[in-house]
Amino acid sequence: MNLLDVVFKKDLPELTVNKLFGWIGHIFFLLMILGCIIYAPERMLDCDAGYYSFHVINTENYFVIHDRYINFIMQTPTIMAIKIGGGLGTVLATYSATGFALFYLLFIILYHGLRNSLAAILLVLGLCLTMRYKHYAGHTEITVAIAFSIMLFGWMSTDKSKLKWFKSWMHWPGLFLICFLLYGIHPIIVVPVCMILGADILMNNRWKDWPNWISLVIVIATFVMRFMTQVLNSEYESGKVSMMSSSQDVLLNWGKYPVVYEIVREYFTNQYFLIVPIFLLAIILLLVKRKWLTAPYLLSSAVILLAVVIVSHFDLRSRLLFIFDGYIGMLGTVFGLGILYGFKPWFNKLWFHLLLVGLIALSVIQIHEKHNFFENRLKAMDKTFEMNDNHPKLFVELKDFNWENMWYPYEVPLESLIWTSLRGKEHGKTIYVDASKYRTTVDVDAIEGFYGFGKAGPLNEKFFDLPEVKYKLTDKVAWKNKK
Repeated sequence: MNLLDVVFKKDLPELTVNKLFGWIGHIFFLLMILGCIIYAPERMLDCDAGYYSFHVINTENYFVIHDRYINFIMQTPTIMAIKIGGGLGTVLATYSATGFALFYLLFIILYHGLRNSLAAILLVLGLCLTMRYKHYAGHTEITVAIAFSIMLFGWMSTDKSKLKWFKSWMHWPGLFLICFLLYGIHPIIVVPVCMILGADILMNNRWKDWPNWISLVIVIATFVMRFMTQVLNSEYESGKVSMMSSSQDVLLNWGKYPVVYEIVREYFTNQYFLIVPIFLLAIILLLVKRKWLTAPYLLSSAVILLAVVIVSHFDLRSRLLFIFDGYIGMLGTVFGLGILYGFKPWFNKLWFHLLLVGLIALSVIQIHEKHNFFENRLKAMDKTFEMNDNHPKLFVELKDFNWENMWYPYEVPLESLIWTSLRGKEHGKTIYVDASKYRTTVDVDAIEGFYGFGKAGPLNEKFFDLPEVKYKLTDKVAWKNKK
């Protein structure tokens, strides 16, 4: 048998197929954890990640906002690292790696515990197919939400009668535990959750599976409770929900919102140029297999989810991708499930596994390329200090800031302090960007101490030692401002 026959014709044993899925998953997560450690500063010192990192490290305590209670789990290893005397670099690397270490644990549960290879490999696809920049927000709840939504899918779609260790009563506490965790993560995940659970019903003809329907009702009730008790009472999250009222205007008048549509175009032509055609091919294959409901359902789910992403970001005025990328990253769950369902008859062919590895490798390479953006942000901070004789406390007016190159200005004081302190706390410096106009050029000399979002509390002497000097007003910055 020649090589082509082995790749395209030979049938692989089911055991080999499952082992291949396992190896793909194990290698993926180990590489991602390694990357999280190596690129910890880039992942943990940008925008919200820098905000979370500073507060956890400076207070040596949990930092939970917007009722995202999953952070109690995500931040525990970091706080433990601080308590046992870990240095700033160790602490930051711990925070960075915690997410993918947790995702790896979920993969192990899905693959080895539930023996659900499809759900296990969907976890891999869901975390890499469509998310790019958001991988460099190491704290992010949206990524955790994607992982637990696929864990929920795996728990509900597994035929547990084949598991020797499983007892029927175990389904319900397991379901409630996953729903409890999803309740405390990110409410937007309800959209892809319902989409992939609905696809499971259609694909596997589970119309009369009443325990599954009861489970689905519990899942929906969890999110209804979340919206009623938390989202509607949060100015930030209720504001995001209220943007849906503009759906018709945004979706029918593309010309009025050029920034968000240009970003979507760029993603689909440059980032998803291989993923989308393979997903569409999978939809065609489902139609060939007479999956008349599953195919259009998955396709429409992808379109609806994309529409939600667009409407949620119609107010973008520049390429601020750190939130947008997380939302569009949810498409990976639908794309991944569609690809797995469409190509399922060929799981026993080597060519499918080569295709799968190719998709994952391409996504990981594109994720790695985004590292340059975040590295350049940190280099721009260093260069700015050099341009100002390494003065440790700089004050920059908002007019001299570049949003596209540096993204949000609010966290720059915190990011720059942690970044410079990684070389030793005696090297600590900070750049305060006057984004919220706490001060003006008239009274910069009056600023004392350290300013983050306004006056900050005392700095943790274990990690930070900012000199007691005046802030220096400067327009000498390394990022280029667009006029």
